[in-house]
Amino acid sequence: MNVFISFISVLIGYLLGSINPAYFLVKYLKKVDIREYGDKNAGATNAYYILGKRSAALIAIFDLSKGVISMGVVYVIGAPLLFIYLAGIAAIVGHIFPFYLNFRGGQGAATTIGLLLTFLFFIFANHRMPISVLFLLIGYTIIIKFIVQESHIMALFDLPFLAFWILYYNYQNIDLLIIFSLIVILFAFYINAISLVTNRATFKIKPAVKKEFLHWRVFLRPLAIVFPLLYFYFDKKMVLIIIGAVALIFLVADISRLSIKRLNELLFKSAVEIFREKEHKRFSSISIFLVACFLTILLFEKNLAITAILFLTFGDISAKFFGLQFGRTRFFNKTLEGALAYFLACFLIGLLLSNFIELSLLLILLGSLAAALAEVLPFGVDDNFIVPLISAAVMWVTKVF
Repeated sequence: MNVFISFISVLIGYLLGSINPAYFLVKYLKKVDIREYGDKNAGATNAYYILGKRSAALIAIFDLSKGVISMGVVYVIGAPLLFIYLAGIAAIVGHIFPFYLNFRGGQGAATTIGLLLTFLFFIFANHRMPISVLFLLIGYTIIIKFIVQESHIMALFDLPFLAFWILYYNYQNIDLLIIFSLIVILFAFYINAISLVTNRATFKIKPAVKKEFLHWRVFLRPLAIVFPLLYFYFDKKMVLIIIGAVALIFLVADISRLSIKRLNELLFKSAVEIFREKEHKRFSSISIFLVACFLTILLFEKNLAITAILFLTFGDISAKFFGLQFGRTRFFNKTLEGALAYFLACFLIGLLLSNFIELSLLLILLGSLAAALAEVLPFGVDDNFIVPLISAAVMWVTKVF
């Protein structure tokens, strides 16, 4: 009997999922096959362009509910928990591969979203994640949506973030709910990645991004995490000696090239682009960064210094990519999108660090905000220098008062 119920459960999920209102409504109202128009997807989005808002909204509601309805039906007939979840997955399969349409249906995005929202409800209702994470997810999603605008790109950032927090709070208690939640997240990520790849006309990496990120020095920036890591294992004096020695090497090299005009010109005309154009008559950003790291560690306590240096390391890369690729709103001499990406990167780094060092949420929030503002405001000083110092100072003042 249990075997029969288990089989029927999956079959019910598949059959309910295979009901495609977009196909039937378009066929009935317009006498055409929705799969031959628009993006050729038998779903609510394509139906919107053919039938309009009202019909598309009804289709979306039904598609979102397929997985939930399937799970509810098989729950009533007494199916085991595993097959209740499998019925929800089967609804996605049914939407994508309906038997009566030669197994060519929609992408299953709406059904996947509906199922994921259901699993998230169960997770929060069963206190598997604190409610504060929900507000964090909402805030993160709003910022990412503003920056990138395109929903497929947004999902590629949102879904891994969600998976991280689910695992973070449940890695010691992995059960069917967590496993199926991660499966649905992975499939949703796949759907959005495929949609982005197959619609390249809507998203292309801009030439400015390629030029910036193909420079060899960009790949060196993440190596700066070596300095905070050293601070975890060595005392302050030793770390200052190491960073000071490395900084001294680069400072001497900069002073030499700036003092010898011919050498400087030769370096800038070399086949390998060693320095940026803006560094022709000034110290390189590497030297400035190293000096800033040295001073930050010298002046501030360990936790704040490590955090501030990592803010600069990852915030700078994030601001460059998102500012160049998605920047639309000018904000002083930068973009608002880049500044928000800087803040978000710092905030996430702070949250991760708080698991290893003592950092309150207020410190992380204000430090991240200070770092983002220091990077974007026109102080007339290289942001590689002022970001760690200002963010560390703000966190110090917050902690003291």
